[in-house]
Amino acid sequence: MNTIDIQSLTVGYGKQIVIRDISLSGNIGDIIAIIGANGSGKSTLLKAIIGDVKQQNGNIFFNGINSYDITTRQRAQIVACVEQETYASQMHIYDYVMMGRTPFRSLFSLTDSDDDRRIVSQALDTVGIAHLANKALAETSGGERRLACIAKTLVQQPQILLLDEPTANLDWANKVAIINLLRTLAQSMCLVIVSHDVNEVISVANKALVLAEGHSLCFGDAHKTITPENLSQAYKTDICEINIDKESRIMMAKGLLKLKIEN
Repeated sequence: MNTIDIQSLTVGYGKQIVIRDISLSGNIGDIIAIIGANGSGKSTLLKAIIGDVKQQNGNIFFNGINSYDITTRQRAQIVACVEQETYASQMHIYDYVMMGRTPFRSLFSLTDSDDDRRIVSQALDTVGIAHLANKALAETSGGERRLACIAKTLVQQPQILLLDEPTANLDWANKVAIINLLRTLAQSMCLVIVSHDVNEVISVANKALVLAEGHSLCFGDAHKTITPENLSQAYKTDICEINIDKESRIMMAKGLLKLKIEN
């Protein structure tokens, strides 16, 4: 039984189909990359998993249970999503992260429980920003806000963690910190990552779904699916592979290589 199992999923907005007949599966310990060009349906797939858009066909199973058979509150206790952007408000990081405990609290609860406080403190420690707990989001860097957003999802204690462009607009040091954190988190949950940075996901993902215009080109072992041939088809441009050593490789659009040579 898979932690997440998507079978022949079709999703759209009104009469417009965005993704069609998509399937993937993963378990605790898997890091699944979803890659493809702009408009290929990556973010829509994440929205379908968390229930923000309704599927028109197919099924999503969590631990063998059909998503149709669980409530919104139950889904939020299984799957959490790290959004692309965290707004720089005056809310303190501790209070922001505490919001992630909402699915576990009574509608009439006015105070945080001891368990809530313990779980929030643990999440802040895990992502390395416990020292920023009483700092306003507006007073932190983009990287720190991204870590706060991850902490907010961790307090939901999910089995499945979705991340939409988790390192977008961050500098290299923050990118490395986030990627290393994801490797740690994958030890206790299944991660699903949407990213435009193919080389970043090559370094961390063990499975990959390559999308092209809302369809699945392939899904499976990341090393076998993230290839120049598949990427060239997905991005409609020539992609080549550069081998750095026996274990490291990067993908590059040939057009960018030509620009570097000419300059």
